Amino acid sequence: MNFSDWKQQYESEKSRLLEALGTVTDCGIVEEIQHIGATSVPGMQGSPCVDIGLAVRPFPLEAAPGSRLAALGYQIVDGFAGSLRQQRFRHASGTFQLFILEPGVGDWYDFVLVGDYLGHNDKVCDGVSAKKSNMVMDKSALFTELLPNAHQWWIEHYGFSQLQAIANELQDASFEWYVSGGWAVDLLVGSVQRVHHDVDIVVSRNAQLELQKYLTEHDWDRRAIKCMHIVRILS
Repeated sequence: MNFSDWKQQYESEKSRLLEALGTVTDCGIVEEIQHIGATSVPGMQGSPCVDIGLAVRPFPLEAAPGSRLAALGYQIVDGFAGSLRQQRFRHASGTFQLFILEPGVGDWYDFVLVGDYLGHNDKVCDGVSAKKSNMVMDKSALFTELLPNAHQWWIEHYGFSQLQAIANELQDASFEWYVSGGWAVDLLVGSVQRVHHDVDIVVSRNAQLELQKYLTEHDWDRRAIKCMHIVRILS
């Protein structure tokens, strides 16, 4: 199979999973779903199994959503039944594997980050494909080896673009807002020091109703935004 076939398989299975589990905004449990692993990277050599990452609340899965996955043909992978860090389910056909994690944890973001890194770096992608074909190292060791370079690439590639994105989102806001957290430190020193997975924004308590109205008018409850924006209300 090639990338377009794997992508089509992912999109089809994504629809089945969301129909069964529901999104958080529709009173379901899925906060985010992503095509991850080798089959998510164009030109990457991969196995016939499509890996799908799911960030769910609550985590770990409760009995009801677990039974809905079973009805779709999924069974939990040995060794992950009692895991409090990550759950894995494999489809009976061997075509799909689910990586289920709690939203906001580092493991979730690293899965997505490594795929992004490989998708932007053909030379690295070719090297990983060669290692996979020659079975030089197992997948877990390969993933761990890639992480430091992936993190450094992210810093150089994206820089302050996440802050620019949120500034664009809030450019028409009449209330004052401020950047806080790790991004505030990076702004102070004038350079990006690490990978950031969200943007923390602070507004005054007096502006909270205006903020809610602004976000609703700008469709934030349904818009697909790459990074999660956390808004803190100051008293």
